[in-house]
Amino acid sequence: MTLSTPQIAAQLDRVLSSDPTVAAVAIRAASRQPWPDSITQHGRQFAVRWCESSLAIREALCDNELNEPAAAGLLVLTPLATHEVAEDIAARLARGRVYQPEGWDTVRQMFQAKATDARLGRFAWMPQALIDGEAQGQYAPASNGFLDLETAWREVLQRFLGLASARPDAVTLLQWCAQPGLDASLALLPAAMRTDLTRWLSETGGMAGALVLACVDAGRTADALPLGLVCGVIHAAGGEGQPALGQAAIRLERYVGDRHVGVLEGRGWAMAAEQAVRTMGIGAMRGALDRADRLLNELRIGEFAHLSDLLPSALDQRMREFAAGLTAYLAAPAPQPLARLEQLADKVQAHALAALQPQRMDRIEMARRLARWLMLPVPSATTMVSAMSWQADEGAFVDWARFRLLGGDELTDVSDACNALRAAAIARRNAFDQPFSQTLAQWNAQAPAGEGRIVPIESVLDRVLAPIAASQPVLLLVMDGLSTSIARELFARIGSLGWFDMVPTDTGRPLIGIAALPTVTEVSRTSLLCGRLAIGTAAHEKSGFAGHAGLLAHSRNEAPPRLFHKGELADSTNSPQEVAVPLSVIVPTGMNLSGWQPAPPAQPDWWELPHPAPVAGLGVAPVPVLSARLTGRRASVDPAAQPSLFEQHEVPPTPPVAAAPAAADWIGAVLASGIYASQRQLAARVALPDDRMRLVLVSLSERGGKLSRAALAQRLALPEARLGGLLSAVRRMLNVDQAMVLTVDESAGIIELNRPLLLQQFRVGTHGALR
Repeated sequence: MTLSTPQIAAQLDRVLSSDPTVAAVAIRAASRQPWPDSITQHGRQFAVRWCESSLAIREALCDNELNEPAAAGLLVLTPLATHEVAEDIAARLARGRVYQPEGWDTVRQMFQAKATDARLGRFAWMPQALIDGEAQGQYAPASNGFLDLETAWREVLQRFLGLASARPDAVTLLQWCAQPGLDASLALLPAAMRTDLTRWLSETGGMAGALVLACVDAGRTADALPLGLVCGVIHAAGGEGQPALGQAAIRLERYVGDRHVGVLEGRGWAMAAEQAVRTMGIGAMRGALDRADRLLNELRIGEFAHLSDLLPSALDQRMREFAAGLTAYLAAPAPQPLARLEQLADKVQAHALAALQPQRMDRIEMARRLARWLMLPVPSATTMVSAMSWQADEGAFVDWARFRLLGGDELTDVSDACNALRAAAIARRNAFDQPFSQTLAQWNAQAPAGEGRIVPIESVLDRVLAPIAASQPVLLLVMDGLSTSIARELFARIGSLGWFDMVPTDTGRPLIGIAALPTVTEVSRTSLLCGRLAIGTAAHEKSGFAGHAGLLAHSRNEAPPRLFHKGELADSTNSPQEVAVPLSVIVPTGMNLSGWQPAPPAQPDWWELPHPAPVAGLGVAPVPVLSARLTGRRASVDPAAQPSLFEQHEVPPTPPVAAAPAAADWIGAVLASGIYASQRQLAARVALPDDRMRLVLVSLSERGGKLSRAALAQRLALPEARLGGLLSAVRRMLNVDQAMVLTVDESAGIIELNRPLLLQQFRVGTHGALR
């Protein structure tokens, strides 16, 4: 047995622990090794001497006796046993003997253990490994003085392989295999140790772990993770029955030492590989993902990459599939191809790399939103109020979506399909140009005044700003070029910034400004800021704003109304969308305005995806803000020229009114159950009325059990800021014994109802279930 320096030090320590005054210690060693010249233990330095004969030992002892034995000592390493040395030599050695180191004795001393697990005796290499491993630091004392199997393996794996667990699972092994230079480290281990390590890890990692170690044995350690991802394609449920995948499963065997990888083993390997990638982070594992793509091509199944949620090529394939589905839908719009398109969009967004490409994913979302809109009945605009309401409530979202499709995608197929969708949306809007222009001309010719939600631009100061200024400080923020579509996007998530929209209590919907014609800044902005129809420059606007009677009535003498310009006036371009001016009254969270209430969610029913993130760097002032986009409405301009303003653009028609959903039998059964009555009683004062709970369940069920927060708030006619309290009450009533019947993903803004679990918890059959 090779005598290592740690073994020598451990044996010397054991001797000195019994007798710290010994002058010479002899330890048996089979052959000479490159030991150090001296070893220090217990504050004493022992000279190390290799002595092949009794004569050499006598000489070493004599030399040592000339020194001060209290401070220094002699450590003799010799191939001789105790019975092979003379009595006079033995008498001068510690305990009169040559120590015969036994590996487990040394190990027990290192762990301060009195006994070891009998199962450790199977591993002849382990004592030396544990002794050598102490160079990385002392071992913790064994619990209860017993060195068990788990503790010994944990220390070996930690100190030689960097694995923290005694029994690492397949995910841990895959992460371990991803470390660079691992093969070289394994090659340095003794053959017997390496064999037992491989066998142990194969057993602890289960079926998937055995395949990982098969890669290690085959010299493909770095491919263990990529091959697991490949198995996710070969054995994907969506690829069952594909001959090419079956042939690839056979070709895969050469990568794992000609071992057969069945469906069960392959799927387990794939699940572990996916978990490993998600745990370590997509960005950190990009090299492994790219390698998996190359392996797919080596196995001649690259076209099936779309079956994976992780591989880079899968995302492009899924986007091409979406583009093909969109093209097919545009050729023959119908519910079935639209449903197929929704599934394809879900597949794209389910890919792990989707989160790293937000602009491309936003394009997919907007495309399917527009596709939904194309399925709606053709709206009409018979009055100015209905036309402007449609533009503010629905047309703005159409414009938002189609503008996001501009610029195309890096994939030609996707760009072509999105361009075709934009063309279809624009054509549909353009069909309303002439009716809208006629409606606008008639309304403009009748000395128009505000009605319902619409406010002529020159009346904003009197109707909106002055009444608010009577009770609160107010800032009027005028934003040139802010269309209704941009306003919807810009203020979509202002609640996250500590602000929220207010709407008049009598209308329950946001106000809509009507620009003066022609829609140029000199007309509209001057009319707004002067409080009357006018044409002018910045100087006219300053004097008109400062002298407005309504504002002066609510201002102190020392603080009259003041107007600040950011820049010079500039020309603007006309279209029907510019006629609608967004008017938003924004207040800090917690503030109330008399005659105003929190705005309900603005999105239409077909806008069913989570809202985009708020615009970075959006600045707001710490006072109520009234924002208006200036476009202009009417002034002293020849009305005969007005129709030409709308020849290139579409008309916002009246929004369709959706019929209230019919209640489903299963919902009535839930509400009538005894368990629900008990849950309602437990919820006490926060319990929802039955009609409110019914509406929640119907809204979620109609959308397959999933709905965005904003969409549910829209269905409930409830401001999104107040939805949290309602959802807490719903969960309290439906999540019996904390079962996850209703869940809320706060990061994604998605609410999900598990209807089968709901019916099970409330012991309700599925007959008459709403589809």
